[in-house]
Order: sequence, then structure tokens, then C-alpha cells
Amino acid sequence: MEGWQSDALVICTRNRVTDLKRCLASVDDASYIPTRILVVDSSDGSETEEYCGQSNLPITYIRAPRGLTIQRNIALAEIHEEIVHFIDDDVEVETDYFQALNQALHDSPQTVGAGGAIVNADGNRPELLARLALKSSIHPGRVLRSGYNSGCFELPRAINVDWLPGCTMSFRMSAIRGLKFDERRKGYALGEDVDFGLKALERGPLLHTPAARLVHHVSPTNRADQAKLVRASVHNRWALATDFPERVSRAVVVYSSIAEGLIFAVKSVKRGRGLRRRMAAAAFAGVADVLRRGSNVDL
Repeated sequence: MEGWQSDALVICTRNRVTDLKRCLASVDDASYIPTRILVVDSSDGSETEEYCGQSNLPITYIRAPRGLTIQRNIALAEIHEEIVHFIDDDVEVETDYFQALNQALHDSPQTVGAGGAIVNADGNRPELLARLALKSSIHPGRVLRSGYNSGCFELPRAINVDWLPGCTMSFRMSAIRGLKFDERRKGYALGEDVDFGLKALERGPLLHTPAARLVHHVSPTNRADQAKLVRASVHNRWALATDFPERVSRAVVVYSSIAEGLIFAVKSVKRGRGLRRRMAAAAFAGVADVLRRGSNVDL
């Protein structure tokens, strides 16, 4: 690519050395490997550090405190390359993944960020109930008024989007300089990709790039309880409404959360009774939290 300079890959990880090995093996097999790879690790042990020290890839290992947003911000402070790629430690990239993203950003200088296609994601049309609850949309790559977001999956062409999935997002550093991931979103950091995407979108377009393909294995390690995630989702979408009121509405966050709770309650009659009931209760508890605490709700 004419005029190409350099890029860096960031992989944040915690206690997932097996997943990381598979991820880095796919990077090693890529037709193009980023100039530098930053592995930002908050693991309890030293196995990840030892593995990175033995790798032939251009890895810079960084020990960091626990927390995805904290780790990503530490990485951003270290980047001096033209492009930064973020992928999760439990993905496998296809051969032309980085080449496709770099080409997309090179060909469209006004584009701030680009993301790839998660080829194993559920690409089915959203259920009617999910659409009525404003949890999803038939329009790909959108952040809805409820704070929920719709995925792109595999599309036939590149399109402009409102956000980029955290497991596949690349940015032009000159465009996002000064932006940070929201460190209020601690630990699992639910919704940090939507929050950062909306911040980046204020500086220019974001692009879904179907030629950049990867598989997201969704490692079970470090995954939060589903009911806890439902409650946290209400909190985090409420924060989006606070920070981006022109895009996300507090009233619609409340509506969608109550609707979601009702859907879980109805479905609990048919299957998954215990978990569905807990998820329904979590949705209602989340609504109570945000209405009681307002802008001081915990993330």
C-alpha cells in the first residue's frame, strides 16, 4: 500500500493463555503481521508472560492492573504507530484480516475506525420480541435509542456503522488521539466498545469491513453470570444515555429494560425457569437502580 507507515496490534488478556496461544498462532499465519504486538496482561500467574517471551512474534509484553478498559488505555498510551488494531484474546483472525483493515483505512482517509466480520456470530434475523423491546434491529451496525446495539455479521459490502465490536476494532491514531476507554466500566467492562465507538464516531465515520474476517470463540474464562450481566447492561446503557443523550434516551433505556424483564419472565414458563427468572428480576432491579441513583449509578 503506497504511503503505508506502521501499525500496532493490542491484545488484552487475563488468565487465558490457551486462548491467547491460539489467537497469536492465527496472527503468525496472517499474510501481513502488524509492526508491533502489545500483549497487555493482568493474569494472576506468569504463564502468559513466559509464553510471550518465547514467541518469535514482535511482542511487547505489558503487565497491567485488572480491568479491560484500564488495560486498553495503557496500550493506547504506548501507541506511536499510524494504526492500532484491537482484537480479543479468544479470536482467530483469517489470513488477510489485517491487510483488509489497513487497506480500508488507507483507501478512505476520512474514516476514523474499521472493524471486521465475526464469521461465527448469529446472523439470523432478530426475533420480533427483541425488536419490540428495542434490543436489536434489522439495520446492522446501529446503536439504538435503548443503548442496545445491532451487529453486522457477514454483509456483502462495507457499510458505515455507529460502533465497532470490541473483539475487532481498528482506529487511525491521529483521529482518536486523546480519547480513552471509560474506566468506570470495570472488570468485564460491559459496553465499553459501544461507548468508545460513539466517542470515535464524533470525529469521523466508522466502517464495517467484511473482507476482514475472524472467528470469535467467546472463551468461558472470566465470563460474568448472565443475570449479573442483565443488571449491568441497564446500568451501562443508562450511562450511554447520560453521556450521549442525542443518541440514547434514558426513557427508552427504562422501557427496553422493563420489556426485556417481561420477556424473560414469559420465557421462564417454557424453559430455563431458574435462570430466566433471575434474569427477569435482574432487569427490574437494574431499572430500580438507575431510577433511584440517577447519574450516580454504579458501572
